[in-house]
Amino acid sequence: MPGLDFPAFELPSDLAEAGTVGVIYDPIDGLNFYADYGMLRDLFADPDLTGRRRHQDLLRTYLREESIAPLPIRRLAAAHPETADTVFRRLLRKPGFTWAEHGEELLRGRKPRYYAQEPRPGVFVIGERLGELAAGRR
Repeated sequence: MPGLDFPAFELPSDLAEAGTVGVIYDPIDGLNFYADYGMLRDLFADPDLTGRRRHQDLLRTYLREESIAPLPIRRLAAAHPETADTVFRRLLRKPGFTWAEHGEELLRGRKPRYYAQEPRPGVFVIGERLGELAAGRR
């Protein structure tokens, strides 16, 4: 991307082939990359997309896969509080579901390994000087 100053790197093939890639930095979970995040974001922006199989399957994958932390789901629910309940009610077929009441319980039930230990960042963001020290250059 023109004008951005960061080291070049290659994305793994599953990310490189995705329609969109979400990049989220969190002080606890570190820097993480999420395949097809744009489609998931669209779902939270427009809950009528829960009628589309691809959108349903993607959210189910984000909920099911242990390799995907709760972070992107939490962020989308926080960014779309007016629609998050509707998205989960339709997906889960639970008319009484509310994110505020049941969201954390849902994530804990779907991602037990994440909650069984203290979260560790996927990728650390370090400055140039710390990189030099880690490489043994003074």
